[in-house]
Amino acid sequence: MNVAQHLVRVFSRADARGIFISNSSYTMPAIDTCREALQQRVVVLCKLEEFVFLLEKAVDIKGFLKEKINAAITHKNPLYEPLQS
Repeated sequence: MNVAQHLVRVFSRADARGIFISNSSYTMPAIDTCREALQQRVVVLCKLEEFVFLLEKAVDIKGFLKEKINAAITHKNPLYEPLQS
């Protein structure tokens, strides 16, 4: 399933935000689609490996998500990877 199908669900709900978690990488068209969606909704793209790392290292998931959401809102970057910084 592609991100556009999920974005339709996000846009159909008032004040909804979207978090996408993928076991694989995101394509550039998927990233671009989410970047465009950021004009109207908050959307973040995550990789499953990020959550596995957070759980294994007992890192704060709430702080991780806040950082990703902030990057999406401030920098229009839906795929910010704080663990890579």
